[in-house]
Amino acid sequence: MNAAFAAVHAALAECDPAAKGELVLALSFPDGDFAVPDCSEDPAAIPGRPARPTLVHPREVPHRGLGSAEGRAALIHAVAHIEFNAINLA
Repeated sequence: MNAAFAAVHAALAECDPAAKGELVLALSFPDGDFAVPDCSEDPAAIPGRPARPTLVHPREVPHRGLGSAEGRAALIHAVAHIEFNAINLA
């Protein structure tokens, strides 16, 4: 496994959100080398996520319309969560 792929793999597999963010921010590919190796060794090990996410009732989530930057960011964030779970289920 090359160094760039190992760094991305470590970021994906991290379960702690703060640590995951730090690992993602530390990613860099100065040489542009990002060959994807065979990932069949343990595909179920990634991506990492908290063991028990905090559940929030929909009534407790602030409503943001698409007319604001915050509302559009919330929509993109929600779609990212949907895609994240779809990838995990796949």
